[in-house]
Amino acid sequence: MTVLRRLWPWVWIAACLIGYLFQYRPLVAGIVGKVLGGGP
Repeated sequence: MTVLRRLWPWVWIAACLIGYLFQYRPLVAGIVGKVLGGGP
């Protein structure tokens, strides 16, 4: 759990960045969604 505790701030930052992209950059969000989800 120590690793998770060290990585948590980065996970939080990544979530914020992804949220920002989804809110202001729908096209980029769609590309990220394809890469992460592997869907259409």
